[in-house]
This record gives sequence, structure tokens and C-alpha cells, in this order.
Amino acid sequence: MQKNDDRTPPEATSGRTNYFASIDGIRLIASVNVVLFHLVRTGALDDLHGAPGWLFALIKGPAFHASLFFILGGFIYGAKYAGRESSFNPGAFFAKRLKALYPLHAITLAIMVIICFVNAPSIDYARLARSIALHASGAWALWPQSTYTLNTPSWALSAFFLCYALFGPCLRLTALMTSRFRLVLAMALMLGVIASWSGLYAAIGDESLYQQFHVFAPVRVCEFIIGILLARFYLIHPARSAVPPLVNDAIVLGLCAAIYCNVRWMHAASPGWVFFRYHTVMLPLYALLVYRMVRADGVIAAFFGFAPVRIVGMCSFYPYLIHIPLASLVELAAKRIFHVDGLFHKPLPLVIFMVVLYIGSALLWQKFRTGRSKKS
Repeated sequence: MQKNDDRTPPEATSGRTNYFASIDGIRLIASVNVVLFHLVRTGALDDLHGAPGWLFALIKGPAFHASLFFILGGFIYGAKYAGRESSFNPGAFFAKRLKALYPLHAITLAIMVIICFVNAPSIDYARLARSIALHASGAWALWPQSTYTLNTPSWALSAFFLCYALFGPCLRLTALMTSRFRLVLAMALMLGVIASWSGLYAAIGDESLYQQFHVFAPVRVCEFIIGILLARFYLIHPARSAVPPLVNDAIVLGLCAAIYCNVRWMHAASPGWVFFRYHTVMLPLYALLVYRMVRADGVIAAFFGFAPVRIVGMCSFYPYLIHIPLASLVELAAKRIFHVDGLFHKPLPLVIFMVVLYIGSALLWQKFRTGRSKKS
């Protein structure tokens, strides 16, 4: 009988597509958390004055942030292309991802440039031109200093493009690892790189460089690689977990509690320690959470794999990318047309906006997907 930690079973290299329904639910949670985080930072829910504290701790952490997106991205593609390393076409893969994401990125960038002209009392045109060039080229996550952020979430897209460009060699290197022990060591190495980056930020001690250290694309690639390695780790022994479903639920809840505790008291620490806890401590918790959820044992995994949750979760990166331009347009219209300031300061308008944002994105994504299937 084959040992679990030494060799890859035939089903892991058969070239089949590996899909995990619960993954899409996790993507939805991460997307909603980050969207609320951005909106609250710009004044949403101000009328609640930070109460209840537990909710704002989750939002302002944020408890589930972009690092989870990168781990999930690496896991999804690492599992999807497992066993197809020799036939994998990196150019076609990159072109497909570019085609899927860049048009929306270009639209949101154009909207934010227009909003910048409408709202800004004065504009540094040289800085704006440099900002547009960096955003449009996908290089903004390499050097965001002295630029307008324009559409803030687009830094993640910039970093993802670098991940997609490097995915082919990462996939082939990961396929050479047939031992779970080596995979764990490789994940620890990636975590060590990220921890060193956090330590460098703490050593420099210049908070004005936070954005540079936060979005830096090559370090985000390490998170993506952790996801690829985690997929390989899972596929070496993809059988369902031996633990009872209720125990798996308890493990998932324990991990969520640890994530919450980390963000609940994180901001009481020094800036360097906050950065480390946010960018490093969270990663093994996220990786363990993903691993337990894909085992598909228990009520929680079943809920996250429930069709409505899963369908909305599939397109959750799109609301993430468009929420700031869309919210800015809605608030601008409310102010200029209806003379309403602080539209999203109250919970109800924000809830309505979030529901429309996610359900509308899911419907449009489904329509686009159906149209593309008919053409092919």
C-alpha cells in the first residue's frame, strides 16, 4: 500500500480538473471583508461610531484580507493544473487571465481618473501621468511611492499578473516534490521570506513606506506559491479526512477564532509588530483554514459549498475590483443630484449597495460565462 507522505497517487496526476466548492465560499468571505474595510476607511458606517466593537474589529483588521486571495489563487490553479505540467502553456494561461481581468481594470482606472478630475481641488499632472502609466502597465505594486492610488484594489491585480507570469515554472518545480515533508519545508521557506520582509519594514521604521512594503508584488508571489504548495500537499493524499465532521468544524472554528484574536488586539502593538502579525502570522492560519475546508467535512464546508454562496463567491474578485469606483460614483451622484452627504454612513444604504454589488456581479458574470460558452 502506498504511504501518504511519499508518493503521488495516480488520481493526483491524471490531468483531471480538481474543483473544491467550499473554496468559492472562502473567496466570498475574503472579498466582503476587504470591500467593507475599504469602504469603512472612507467613512462608511460612521454613524455607528465603532459599535459593536467585535464587528469593527473584523472589518478594520481586516480579519480576512488579500493574503488569503493569493493563497487561494495559488491553491486553485495548483490543483487545477496538477498532472498537466508537461503540457502547460504559460503564454496561453497568462493571456487568458489578462483577457479575463484587464478590461475591467482598464474601465475602473478610467473611472477613477475622471473622479480624480471632478473631486480633486488641484492635480499634479506629472504625478497623475506617472500613476496612470504604473496602474495601466501592471507595475504599480512594484513601486507605488509618490503616486495617486486611483483604484486602490488594483494593486492586487498588478501583483496577480506577476504571479500568473511565474506560475508555469512554479508549477513544474512543485511537481518535483513527492514528499509532504519537503512541501512543508518549502512553505516554511516562503513564510520565512515574508517574515524577513516584515522584519525589514520594522527595522527601517518609516511608516511612510507602509504601502510600498504592503503591496510589493514579488513578496505577494511567495503567498501565491504557498497556495500552489498547499494544493500539492493536499493532492498527494486527497482522500477525505479521517476526523469526524464535527471535529473538522471545531478545527475550522478554532482557526477563525485565532484569526479574530490576532486582529482584535493587533493594533495595540508597535507598527512593526502590527505589520508582522498582519502579513506573517495570518498566513499559516489561512493555509490551515483552506486545507481543512477543502476536506469537505462538516457543516461549515457544506455551507460554503452551497450553490448560492458558491456562485457569488466565484466572481468575488470582480466586486473587489470595482467597489471603490462604483461607490465613488454613487456617492458623487447622491451629493450632486440629491444633495445627500455621507450616503454610506448609515448601515441600510451600505447593505443595499453590498447586496446589489455582489448579486449584480454574479448575474453579469454568469451571463458573460454563458455567452462565452455559446461562442466556443
